[in-house]
Amino acid sequence: MRESKAFSLIELLIVIALLSILMSLLLPALGKARRTGHDAVCLSNLRQVGAAFEMYSHDYTLFPWGDSWTSKYHHRFGWGGVHWYGHDQNGVPIVPPTDPELDLLTGERPLNSYMGDSDVIEATARWFHCPADYGVRIPVAQELGFKEDPWAGINPLNPDAATVFGQMGTSYESNDLMWKVGWESWAPKWGPKDVYVPASLFVLAGDAGGMTIAEVGHVNNAMVQGWWHGDYRCQMVFLDGHASHRNVLGEPLKNGYSFNRMP
Repeated sequence: MRESKAFSLIELLIVIALLSILMSLLLPALGKARRTGHDAVCLSNLRQVGAAFEMYSHDYTLFPWGDSWTSKYHHRFGWGGVHWYGHDQNGVPIVPPTDPELDLLTGERPLNSYMGDSDVIEATARWFHCPADYGVRIPVAQELGFKEDPWAGINPLNPDAATVFGQMGTSYESNDLMWKVGWESWAPKWGPKDVYVPASLFVLAGDAGGMTIAEVGHVNNAMVQGWWHGDYRCQMVFLDGHASHRNVLGEPLKNGYSFNRMP
């Protein structure tokens, strides 16, 4: 009688079990490698953003900012990124939104020309897009009757975008305390000459989901959160051009870095 070379049912089950064990061992490592890759790309993006800040500041002796005084979002997001307007598929110009809160979608983004393409539709989009960007949330949003993603619906030209990049044209929020005194009043356009802390401690920009908490060093239930790089972690770029991965809880006070110009 010829000997059968086929696998028996038991052998197949053993092979499947071994493959399952191997996959369970490999998947966490692969997931960690993916997160590490996202961290590295994001830090590289932020270094490019920091270099653009430096070049702009050398030319104008000012920090770049959005060109509108009316929008609270403009100062955070209007300094660089993708323009979410232009022409539709038929070549007809898209009419910009008129809501002052949306001025950033139609105004000039002053860092774009320092990132390789003044129009920034494709060429420099990658520098403003964190690959780990999954949007942001307000923990109490559902209790208040809102969606978890507070950016949903802000951009009428891209209303279904689930990421900050998709809504605002950049994953990164600038340090708007470079211009703001306190929380309500606005100051003149300050520049690097007005910074009274070492450049290595002065924050320029960072993950949109972590900057708000990083500014104050604590979390409350109403704050926007998006821990793209680990719980309570925010990646930021500083005035001297270096970018780093920070635990934001208590960091400004503990490690002495600053979001404003005060000594």
